[in-house]
Amino acid sequence: MEFGNSSIGKLKNRNFNGVIEDLSIGGLKFLTSFEFPVKYNIIIKINFTFYGELFDLKGKIMRREDYIKGKSISYGVQFVDLSVKDITRLNLAIHNFQVENRGKIG
Repeated sequence: MEFGNSSIGKLKNRNFNGVIEDLSIGGLKFLTSFEFPVKYNIIIKINFTFYGELFDLKGKIMRREDYIKGKSISYGVQFVDLSVKDITRLNLAIHNFQVENRGKIG
């Protein structure tokens, strides 16, 4: 992840691992143990593979959810500056995932 806010220079170009918990065409929710300073306007670069497609997208951290039990923190991210190509690829990957998993997700 890369950070677009110059006032948090120590985080710029740092890499963090997380687990994607939810994904849509508009954004995603991920879990990590790292604490991001949500009060700033943070734009992150997110790299992930979903349904055989490699994505390299930008997003803005919109919200944070702390979990009392465990050390994971959940962040909601809204995608920004998506290209038409990325929108099409993401939409197709999500659609294919939903079709394959229809009836399995409960």
